[in-house]
Amino acid sequence: STFNREYEKSDVAYTFMSCSEGTESEQGRWASGPSMDGLSEFKYEAKPVATGQAPHLNPAPGYIHGTPLSDKETK
Repeated sequence: STFNREYEKSDVAYTFMSCSEGTESEQGRWASGPSMDGLSEFKYEAKPVATGQAPHLNPAPGYIHGTPLSDKETK
């Protein structure tokens, strides 16, 4: 209620993006039908596609996870 709707990404604001295996979440109230605020309809996206930009991050130092780098990562 305090978020300025001018900045809302309205084309996905009422879309449930399933990032899990299976389709059980499609049955939820959040996946279809009228939104609780009455401003839109909920949609279910079974295979969402990433949009926007993602930074390239360097691998975390080995001491963080304690897992040795694979051969592919060291080349």
